[in-house]
Amino acid sequence: MLRLSETAEGRRAGVAGLMACGSPWACPVCARRIAGRRASDVAEVLTAVERSQGSAGLLTLTMRHSRKDTLRDMWAALSAAWGSVTSGRGWVKDQEVFGIRGWIRTTEYTHSPETGHHLDVHAVIVFEDRLSRDLMEEAGYRAFERWERALTRKGFSAIADKGGLDMRPIVLTADSIEQVAEYVSKAAFEVTSTHTKRVEGTAVRRSRSWPMPARGRPSPSNCGGSGKPHRSEKNGHVQQRVEGVGRCRP
Repeated sequence: MLRLSETAEGRRAGVAGLMACGSPWACPVCARRIAGRRASDVAEVLTAVERSQGSAGLLTLTMRHSRKDTLRDMWAALSAAWGSVTSGRGWVKDQEVFGIRGWIRTTEYTHSPETGHHLDVHAVIVFEDRLSRDLMEEAGYRAFERWERALTRKGFSAIADKGGLDMRPIVLTADSIEQVAEYVSKAAFEVTSTHTKRVEGTAVRRSRSWPMPARGRPSPSNCGGSGKPHRSEKNGHVQQRVEGVGRCRP
């Protein structure tokens, strides 16, 4: 049924009475709508982080694979590995040391005839305070260690300096927040779009608004003593649950 509605911006035409599947993976119509809503949610969280004087980093984790690996096995390994990243004593310790408040995760899928299926995890990690680049990178390496161990148990592997790990601070300006929100929310939509992105190359778009940390692991000593972030209660909006957001434990 065609419908004409009165809005604050004026009259708006639309269609009513349609059934929507709500799938961000299989339906290009629903995927676009869901991606837009998720982008708005992610932007709202990042804006709250900036206002509360917190910080955020974009963590990318991936796994080694071959054309013989099935998507079912890879997906099971990824789910188990991410569960290890965000649970257990290591995760609890990281929350205390780095002041992690929560995360927003999306899984990106691509396929190449030469190399087969490829999965990446892109996660926005939210920190209580203005964390230094070195501390943020150390948090990424600690997460990668749990990721790698869990993948090994599932018969897969990852190498940090060969595409398995990337951790970079997010500059919380309006333009950067919009770019990150769009990137994190669009991964599922890419599966249903008409073009296919090749696996080769970095999985993260390089933007002038995103700092590019120098390669190399910082010393773990940066996480001790005076380098430990100060914990404090701040804007509660950061802890709101949106699609794909995991809350840190108190």
